[in-house]
Order: sequence, then C-alpha cells, then structure tokens
Amino acid sequence: MKRVVCMVALLVVNGFAWADGWIRGNSGVIMLQQQAERSDKDAQFTLGMAYENGLGVERNAALARKWYEAASSQGHIVAPYHLGLMYYQPESGRPDYVRARQWFEKAAMRGMPPAMMFLAGMYRHGLGGERDDRRSVELDEQAALRGYPGSQNSLGLMYLEGVGKPQNYALAKQWFERAEAQGESAGAFNLGRM
Repeated sequence: MKRVVCMVALLVVNGFAWADGWIRGNSGVIMLQQQAERSDKDAQFTLGMAYENGLGVERNAALARKWYEAASSQGHIVAPYHLGLMYYQPESGRPDYVRARQWFEKAAMRGMPPAMMFLAGMYRHGLGGERDDRRSVELDEQAALRGYPGSQNSLGLMYLEGVGKPQNYALAKQWFERAEAQGESAGAFNLGRM
C-alpha cells in the first residue's frame, strides 16, 4: 500500500492530470482512504491534495483541511504548509491570517523553506499578529541558506537596500546570483539593477 501512496504522491508532484487519471482509473481514492484511516500520514497528505485539487474526487476544502491536519498531527513536513496556504489564500471568503501564520509556523519549525518565506512576509507586514522585522529577516535568511530562491532574492534585496541587514553590494550580488541560478527571475532582474 505504501507503493500506492508513493505513486499517487509522485504523480501529484509531476502533474495533476496524470494523478487525476490514475486515481480514477485504479480506485486510488478508496485505497488512499483506507490507508489514511489507518493513520498513514503520507496517505492522509495525498488525500488532502486530492480533495484540495479535485483529483479523482470533487474539490472539498473542508475534507482537504481534515486530512492535512491529520497528517500534520503525525509530523508530516509539508501538510502544515498546505494548511497555511489554504488559510492565507482561500478559494472563497476572506483570508484568516492568524490561522495561516500558525500553520506556517509549524511548517517552518519542520524546516519547510516556502513556509519560512511566507511567514517572513507575514511578520514583515504584521499579518496575523505583531509586526516583527527581526523575525522576518531571520526566517528569510534561514530559507535562503536552505537554498530557497525566493528568499535568496529577498536576502539580496535586504543587503542591496540596507533594510534588515547592513548595506553590502557584494553580498547582495551573491544572493541574487544564487536565486537566478535556480531560475528565480526576480534575482536576474535585481542583478540587472545593480
């Protein structure tokens, strides 16, 4: 059964259309549901993805959150990030920045660089809680050091503009180059500004 979960997760990563066809064609949802109910955190996460994106099932945000929360409670690294996104950018209704921030915090503590970047922005702008520029810089720096290109670009901007970090053009250029090398267009743009 682990093979089923890994196959669906791989298909989800590589293309929703493939995953959707695989789930429908092989009763994948039923198998995932059985594994998820047996507390398999990877199956719970994958089932959350299925409900969030309508892969083999009707889209259902409440069920997506249920399965992401179940996976997160067992230590799944990516599930709290997806919960944070669901509250930060809901399909309908207003964002719930307090809950988004709580879930991004959990994902960031588990080492998830995209969550660190979202959380850095939330601290920078005071979304879902107090504004904290020092914490914002720390989070962007942690994500940048883990190789996350969006945060590498942000760190480059901090050094370029002297905001949150002492102004240092050499370090700004270094971070922009790292971001650009990973395909981050903003890194290339900012290199051109120097």
